[in-house]
Amino acid sequence: MRLFIAINLPADVRATAWGAAEPLRAAIPAGVAWVREEALHVTLRFLGEQPPEAVDRLARGIEPALSSMEPPRIELTGVGVFPTVRRPRVLWLGGPANSTVTELYHVVERACARLGVEPEGREFRAHVTIGRVRQGAAVDVVALDRAAGDIRLRTGFVARSVDVMESELTPAGARYRVLAAIPIGGLQGG
Repeated sequence: MRLFIAINLPADVRATAWGAAEPLRAAIPAGVAWVREEALHVTLRFLGEQPPEAVDRLARGIEPALSSMEPPRIELTGVGVFPTVRRPRVLWLGGPANSTVTELYHVVERACARLGVEPEGREFRAHVTIGRVRQGAAVDVVALDRAAGDIRLRTGFVARSVDVMESELTPAGARYRVLAAIPIGGLQGG
């Protein structure tokens, strides 16, 4: 199973984020694989291929630490790119750094390490990927910069759970499925 751990956005926040990203989709119609609205999420950790029993082990490993955590508020207020504007590979929506979200990431990293998954070794930045530049595609960085300036976004939500997700690759794009939802701070639902 191809697994990752994420915070899924509530439907209203997904719709707001999707709508706010329209200037980017209009400015760069080719060369970018745009993420579908229903697939928008904050990835905490990508795990790749794992055996099915990893799902339960992950949930059991993460749950005790999450039960005593303050549920973090995630703000989406702007757009960014990885690695740089001159060489964009990933287009994303995000907001100001949040120490509670960063602690959540570290809880997940420790649980993954106990399963034998190597740490990622890079700085964590909470973000929602909205598009990936296709390999070999050139992006008009002037149009990208102009469209990014047109984005008006101010939304947020309280993260109620961390979800162990399955990613199934299909010709139409990745399909995601929640395999386990671990409540944060004892909160239920999403």
